[in-house]
Amino acid sequence: MCINMKICSICRQENEDAAVYCLQCGAGEFLPPGTRPTTEVDSTVSAPNGAPDDWFSVLSAAYPLQADIVAGRLRSSGIEARISTQSIGGVGPYLELVGGQNAYTLFRDVEVQQKDFIAAKALLASTDNSPA
Repeated sequence: MCINMKICSICRQENEDAAVYCLQCGAGEFLPPGTRPTTEVDSTVSAPNGAPDDWFSVLSAAYPLQADIVAGRLRSSGIEARISTQSIGGVGPYLELVGGQNAYTLFRDVEVQQKDFIAAKALLASTDNSPA
């Protein structure tokens, strides 16, 4: 029996076709059916303008675990990565009462330095989850 699989767009884990969330990172985002990620660098991707040590986002994650997995994958491949958070600011203290300390954080950006931007994008586009 052949089980259809779908691939998480965040961590590239293969999941059963019926999965709603990725078993590895918990993301609810999957590549379109029939799409196979490639290890080739998209020729349209270019590094953003800036100094080599300026930081730029390679991924905006909706969940902390997604950002942690992606940053860890980059770090294990020798690419320095950091996670920055963005919040909705003024209403944060009110939401804190309902959902906890970071309830008002909207997203987390995984950032790399400009000199590593293209390599990071290529790594995240690959299906190989092992360190380089």
